[in-house]
Amino acid sequence: MFVSKLLRFRYLRFLSFCAMALLSVNVFGAGKVLEVSSIAGGSVSLSEYFAVLDDPASELTLVDVRKSNIAERFMQAQTGPQALSFGFTDSTLWLRLHIRNSSNQSAARFLELGFPRISEIQFYYPNSNVGYHMVATGAAKPFASRAYKNRHFVFPVSVPANTDQIYYIKLRSDSALLVPAILWEPEAFHAFERRDYLLQALYFGMAFALIGFNLLLFFMLREGLYLQYASFAILAVLTVSIPVGLAHEFLWPEASWWSNRAFGVLFPLAAVALIEFSRQILDTRKLVPHLDQILKALEIVAVLFSIGCVVALSTVFPFLVMFSGAYVVMIFLVAVICALKRQRSAYLFLIAFTVFFIGLVANALRGMGILPHGIFTAYGAQVGSALEMLLFSLALSDRYKTFRKEKEWAQSEAIQAQATALNAQQNLVEVLQNSEQILEERVAQRTEELHLTVQTLGSTLNELRSAQTQLIQSEKMASLGQLVANIAHEINTPIAAVKSSGQSITDAVHQIRQTQQQFWELDQPTQTLFSHLVSHAGTRGKLLSNRDERNIVRDLARQLEQAGIALAGHRASVMVELNAEAEFSKYLPLMRHPESELILGRAYNMALIFRCTININAAVERVSKIIFSLKSFSGDSNGNAREMTVASLESGIEAVLTLYGNQIGQGTTLIRQYEDLPPLYCRHNELSQVWTHLIQNALQAMQHDGVLTIGIRRVNDAAVVSVGDTGCGIPEEIRGRIFDPFFTTRAIGEGSGLGLDIARKIVEAHEGRIEVDTEVGAGTTFSVFLPLNNLA
Repeated sequence: MFVSKLLRFRYLRFLSFCAMALLSVNVFGAGKVLEVSSIAGGSVSLSEYFAVLDDPASELTLVDVRKSNIAERFMQAQTGPQALSFGFTDSTLWLRLHIRNSSNQSAARFLELGFPRISEIQFYYPNSNVGYHMVATGAAKPFASRAYKNRHFVFPVSVPANTDQIYYIKLRSDSALLVPAILWEPEAFHAFERRDYLLQALYFGMAFALIGFNLLLFFMLREGLYLQYASFAILAVLTVSIPVGLAHEFLWPEASWWSNRAFGVLFPLAAVALIEFSRQILDTRKLVPHLDQILKALEIVAVLFSIGCVVALSTVFPFLVMFSGAYVVMIFLVAVICALKRQRSAYLFLIAFTVFFIGLVANALRGMGILPHGIFTAYGAQVGSALEMLLFSLALSDRYKTFRKEKEWAQSEAIQAQATALNAQQNLVEVLQNSEQILEERVAQRTEELHLTVQTLGSTLNELRSAQTQLIQSEKMASLGQLVANIAHEINTPIAAVKSSGQSITDAVHQIRQTQQQFWELDQPTQTLFSHLVSHAGTRGKLLSNRDERNIVRDLARQLEQAGIALAGHRASVMVELNAEAEFSKYLPLMRHPESELILGRAYNMALIFRCTININAAVERVSKIIFSLKSFSGDSNGNAREMTVASLESGIEAVLTLYGNQIGQGTTLIRQYEDLPPLYCRHNELSQVWTHLIQNALQAMQHDGVLTIGIRRVNDAAVVSVGDTGCGIPEEIRGRIFDPFFTTRAIGEGSGLGLDIARKIVEAHEGRIEVDTEVGAGTTFSVFLPLNNLA
């Protein structure tokens, strides 16, 4: 920040003032007077007729600059025949122009300022009442503010016969300040205007044609380089349209803030597109990898400059000018090196970029006042840009032609390689025929060896079956151990609730006993109100959340304070605990009673007893359900596990769900879809193992976070129990193996791979079957079909 201010406020202003001092004389009386009736050729440059006044603080008004002591400070400009150039300056500049009409006819003229990027312009012209009118316009103002609709700033001027008139122009710019001023006769100006817009139309028409052609090539060939070229060309055309004033006239005439910053924002983005296009067409990643990294860094810097021009245009713009020179030189250097390395596309690229570079330098030097304002310097950027885009397009065409030749050569090589491969294949066939006889002899030998191996495998298979039986028993024990852990977890919570509520009841009863004697000394109306207050306890249907309870307590406390109740916050909390907040006005006498603290405390303790009693009953009921589910899951106590008994499918599933309640409640949504079916003759404890395996697999597939859907329905002559999840699904390549013994997708130690195998065997023992419907990423549903001919 310090360097920026030093550069802007000291160095640039110092150079600007030195240039103005060297090229000016400080004598107003020696200023030139323009005789408007003697203009030759239809126009005259006003540079030598301007007197200049520097206003560093931007505080002078028209009244101030017309005072004699300030008017003497105007300096006659001598900076060149075409344009005044002030470079980068934060000062406001005043221009004074003295026009004389010695003829007997009034003269109508057009005063043109041919630099569309001047941020603010105030043009003061005399009126008939010895005063001044003012027109305020500029790049930072809407296009409609212009006195004459043109891409440049044009002001109609009328000089009465036999008069002398003084005109003032106040200027300020956030970028370089260049003032190419011309006074035109109307006919000459209109002819120039038509030629000027025709030239602009030719440039933009050619640019749009090239853009459209390369976009068409991109859609036909799907070659990303054509899209990169089109992106660069679009940004280049937009960037060029800003300094020539066409963007402000046709694209964003009302966008004052954006019009002043558009060039600073779009120019770095066009640089990014050009750098990226250069990297691709020159293949810098392979030819010059170190310079390629520098080009990438320049892209990042350009993006930062684009953002900086949005935030602080006047601060960033001088540095952007220096950066533009650096990135142009860098691209030129990379193109030269690639051309020296005989990169074919680099030759046309170097020619195109050189033409663009010359036009860009000419335009930049004109902006800095080094070159005079003329046709070549004014249109240099457009001419260079047009030739550059045309040559770039030719380079792309040459690249495509080279690509086609390389493709044809590759196809020819492939045909030759194919012919060679056919010959090799024929030789290979002969070798294989000779090897076939040898293989037949070896197969016979191996067949005899396999007979011996089969006998060995038979004994091994018997050993594996024995091991499988042991693993099945281990799996059952593991399931039982997991159920016991779940039961212990479920029982701990209600036991803790019973213990806590019992202690609370003991404490509350103790406090009531200590204050019993004092309490019964109350009068009858007070005791009646007390009884009514206690009756509210335990009647709340739904527990309040902490937030809702705080809101109710706060509102009630405010009402109690308005009623003059002391300790309103505490009283409000007690009333909410007693569920009496809706009828609090009825109990105001209790809160105003001398023994109100004792009365409300006794009521609170009574309510606590009621609430704790409810908690105890709920906890005990939950323990009963868990124990009942455990009994249902474990089967008959007589050990007749293999006998057929009458059992309900719904009750068996609910017993398993109860035992897995702690896992289902951790983020899993449970959906039950049960139809009424009569009980079945079945081995209900074995079916409980089936439901356990399917539910456990579903929860693990969802990682305990998803939707678990369990359904019971009748399909024809079968009862169907479905267990569905929204987990990861089963990939197609392993779907045929999920029922194989020992197959598992879990980590070592987390499963034996016998769960689904056991479930299938149990279902088949009931003359049923298991089907699976799965989709990767959507979930899996296992359906168990049990015949209904075993109805009780």
